[in-house]
Amino acid sequence: MSVAVHLPVAADFAAPPGPAERARWDAADRAARPARLARLRARMAVAGVDAYLGVRVEHSRYLTGLVLGDGEEKVAGYSGWFVVSADDLIVFADSRYTIQVSREAPDARIEPVYGDLRQRWPEIAAGLGVRRVAVEAGHLSHAAWTDLAGSAPEIELVPA
Repeated sequence: MSVAVHLPVAADFAAPPGPAERARWDAADRAARPARLARLRARMAVAGVDAYLGVRVEHSRYLTGLVLGDGEEKVAGYSGWFVVSADDLIVFADSRYTIQVSREAPDARIEPVYGDLRQRWPEIAAGLGVRRVAVEAGHLSHAAWTDLAGSAPEIELVPA
């Protein structure tokens, strides 16, 4: 004896969200960001780090609002990387992303970084007054880690 199986069809699902629904979601996401940053800052304080360097696009979206397209991080360079300190939120952006960052991450300070993060990192870190920086170690290449550590030996990079 066979049992009839009802497989889902398109009519079983809700319609795609319209512009009003997407706008509501965007507003809710933006309203939630300060609490997300506060939770991260609390975790940073417990861990004894002064800042967090984020490199993953999903973390950038969650904490800053910047949305890079699928696979775009492969050509964006350092654009979309971000730093959260106790008092500041910085998003790195080259000229291709400056307008997008100002629109999607309006609460962040834009730091113009091109292929020169190794040279800019000591100045950026000093401007924030940080000494220990948590870094997404599992998502940062060894070469990039070595560049950052070598360019500012007074800044301790802490795997996160």
